[in-house]
Amino acid sequence: MSHITRPVVDAFQYLIEDHVNISNLLQELDSTTEETTASRHRLFALIDKGLSVHAELEEEILYPTLESLEETHEMTMESYEEHHVMKMLLEELNITDIESDDWIAKFSVLKENVEHHVSEEEEKLIPEATKILSQDELKTLADQIEDWLVHRGI
Repeated sequence: MSHITRPVVDAFQYLIEDHVNISNLLQELDSTTEETTASRHRLFALIDKGLSVHAELEEEILYPTLESLEETHEMTMESYEEHHVMKMLLEELNITDIESDDWIAKFSVLKENVEHHVSEEEEKLIPEATKILSQDELKTLADQIEDWLVHRGI
Protein backbone atom coordinates (compact mmCIF):
# COMPACT_ATOMS: atom_id res chain seq x y z
CA MET A 1 0.00 0.00 0.00
CA SER A 2 1.39 3.33 -1.01
CA HIS A 3 4.87 1.84 -0.97
CA ILE A 4 7.03 2.72 -3.94
CA THR A 5 9.13 -0.13 -5.24
CA ARG A 6 9.52 1.15 -8.81
CA PRO A 7 9.09 4.46 -10.63
CA VAL A 8 5.51 5.73 -10.94
CA VAL A 9 4.93 5.75 -14.70
CA ASP A 10 1.13 6.01 -14.66
CA ALA A 11 -0.46 7.95 -11.78
CA PHE A 12 -3.84 6.33 -12.14
CA GLN A 13 -2.45 2.81 -12.45
CA TYR A 14 -0.47 3.41 -9.27
CA LEU A 15 -3.63 4.55 -7.43
CA ILE A 16 -5.63 1.58 -8.75
CA GLU A 17 -2.94 -0.85 -7.56
CA ASP A 18 -3.08 0.83 -4.16
CA HIS A 19 -6.88 0.41 -4.18
CA VAL A 20 -6.41 -3.31 -4.81
CA ASN A 21 -3.94 -3.65 -1.95
CA ILE A 22 -6.25 -1.83 0.47
CA SER A 23 -9.28 -3.81 -0.71
CA ASN A 24 -7.41 -7.06 -0.11
CA LEU A 25 -6.59 -5.99 3.45
CA LEU A 26 -10.21 -4.97 4.07
CA GLN A 27 -11.40 -8.38 2.85
CA GLU A 28 -8.83 -10.18 4.97
CA LEU A 29 -9.78 -8.25 8.11
CA ASP A 30 -13.48 -8.76 7.37
CA SER A 31 -12.93 -12.53 7.53
CA THR A 32 -11.28 -12.45 10.98
CA THR A 33 -13.05 -13.68 14.10
CA GLU A 34 -12.88 -12.84 17.79
CA GLU A 35 -10.32 -15.62 18.15
CA THR A 36 -7.95 -13.78 15.83
CA THR A 37 -7.73 -10.47 17.69
CA ALA A 38 -3.98 -10.17 17.08
CA SER A 39 -4.53 -10.51 13.33
CA ARG A 40 -7.35 -8.00 13.49
CA HIS A 41 -5.08 -5.48 15.25
CA ARG A 42 -2.27 -6.04 12.74
CA LEU A 43 -4.54 -5.77 9.72
CA PHE A 44 -6.34 -2.70 11.02
CA ALA A 45 -3.02 -0.95 11.63
CA LEU A 46 -2.07 -1.61 7.99
CA ILE A 47 -5.47 -0.44 6.75
CA ASP A 48 -5.40 2.71 8.90
CA LYS A 49 -1.91 3.65 7.66
CA GLY A 50 -2.65 2.69 4.05
CA LEU A 51 -5.92 4.62 3.84
CA SER A 52 -4.44 7.65 5.59
CA VAL A 53 -1.44 7.83 3.25
CA HIS A 54 -3.55 7.14 0.17
CA ALA A 55 -6.07 9.86 1.07
CA GLU A 56 -3.33 12.37 1.81
CA LEU A 57 -1.65 11.63 -1.53
CA GLU A 58 -4.91 12.08 -3.44
CA GLU A 59 -5.80 15.26 -1.56
CA GLU A 60 -2.38 16.85 -2.05
CA ILE A 61 -1.57 15.74 -5.61
CA LEU A 62 -4.55 14.45 -7.59
CA TYR A 63 -7.60 16.31 -6.31
CA PRO A 64 -6.27 19.88 -6.65
CA THR A 65 -5.71 19.24 -10.37
CA LEU A 66 -9.09 17.57 -10.91
CA GLU A 67 -10.99 20.05 -8.75
CA SER A 68 -9.95 22.87 -11.08
CA LEU A 69 -11.47 21.18 -14.14
CA GLU A 70 -15.16 21.61 -14.91
CA GLU A 71 -15.60 17.98 -16.02
CA THR A 72 -14.23 16.51 -12.77
CA HIS A 73 -14.98 19.26 -10.24
CA GLU A 74 -18.17 17.77 -8.77
CA MET A 75 -16.75 14.24 -8.55
CA THR A 76 -13.62 15.58 -6.88
CA MET A 77 -15.63 17.51 -4.29
CA GLU A 78 -17.57 14.33 -3.50
CA SER A 79 -14.28 12.45 -3.14
CA TYR A 80 -13.06 14.98 -0.56
CA GLU A 81 -16.26 14.35 1.43
CA GLU A 82 -15.87 10.58 1.20
CA HIS A 83 -12.34 10.97 2.57
CA HIS A 84 -13.74 13.05 5.42
CA VAL A 85 -16.20 10.28 6.36
CA MET A 86 -13.43 7.68 6.09
CA LYS A 87 -11.15 9.68 8.40
CA MET A 88 -13.93 10.06 10.99
CA LEU A 89 -14.56 6.31 10.90
CA LEU A 90 -10.85 5.56 11.27
CA GLU A 91 -10.68 7.87 14.31
CA GLU A 92 -13.68 6.14 15.87
CA LEU A 93 -12.30 2.67 15.14
CA ASN A 94 -9.02 3.63 16.79
CA ILE A 95 -10.77 4.42 20.09
CA THR A 96 -13.34 1.59 20.04
CA ASP A 97 -12.70 -1.88 21.51
CA ILE A 98 -11.69 -4.00 18.52
CA GLU A 99 -13.60 -6.99 19.92
CA SER A 100 -16.87 -5.09 20.36
CA ASP A 101 -19.98 -5.20 18.20
CA ASP A 102 -19.62 -1.41 17.77
CA TRP A 103 -16.16 -1.89 16.25
CA ILE A 104 -17.43 -4.55 13.85
CA ALA A 105 -20.33 -2.31 12.78
CA LYS A 106 -18.05 0.71 12.27
CA PHE A 107 -15.57 -1.40 10.31
CA SER A 108 -18.38 -2.65 8.08
CA VAL A 109 -19.41 0.94 7.33
CA LEU A 110 -15.77 1.88 6.64
CA LYS A 111 -15.37 -1.05 4.25
CA GLU A 112 -18.58 -0.15 2.39
CA ASN A 113 -17.52 3.52 2.22
CA VAL A 114 -14.09 2.63 0.83
CA GLU A 115 -15.56 0.18 -1.69
CA HIS A 116 -18.01 2.83 -2.91
CA HIS A 117 -15.27 5.45 -3.12
CA VAL A 118 -12.93 3.14 -5.05
CA SER A 119 -15.72 2.17 -7.43
CA GLU A 120 -16.56 5.80 -8.20
CA GLU A 121 -12.91 6.73 -8.69
CA GLU A 122 -12.16 3.79 -10.96
CA GLU A 123 -15.41 3.83 -12.96
CA LYS A 124 -16.02 7.58 -13.25
CA LEU A 125 -13.31 9.94 -12.01
CA ILE A 126 -10.21 8.25 -13.43
CA PRO A 127 -11.71 7.54 -16.88
CA GLU A 128 -12.94 11.15 -17.14
CA ALA A 129 -9.59 12.54 -15.99
CA THR A 130 -7.76 10.30 -18.46
CA LYS A 131 -9.89 11.72 -21.28
CA ILE A 132 -9.38 15.38 -20.43
CA LEU A 133 -5.78 15.53 -19.21
CA SER A 134 -3.00 15.77 -21.76
CA GLN A 135 -0.15 13.26 -21.84
CA ASP A 136 2.11 15.93 -20.36
CA GLU A 137 -0.35 16.53 -17.50
CA LEU A 138 -0.61 12.79 -16.85
CA LYS A 139 3.18 12.51 -16.80
CA THR A 140 3.40 15.46 -14.40
CA LEU A 141 0.89 13.77 -12.05
CA ALA A 142 2.94 10.57 -12.10
CA ASP A 143 6.14 12.52 -11.38
CA GLN A 144 4.44 14.42 -8.55
CA ILE A 145 3.19 11.19 -6.97
CA GLU A 146 6.63 9.62 -7.17
CA ASP A 147 8.27 12.73 -5.66
CA TRP A 148 5.63 12.85 -2.90
CA LEU A 149 6.26 9.19 -2.02
CA VAL A 150 10.04 9.50 -2.12
CA HIS A 151 9.97 12.69 -0.03
CA ARG A 152 8.01 10.83 2.67
CA GLY A 153 10.18 7.74 2.50
CA ILE A 154 7.23 5.60 1.40
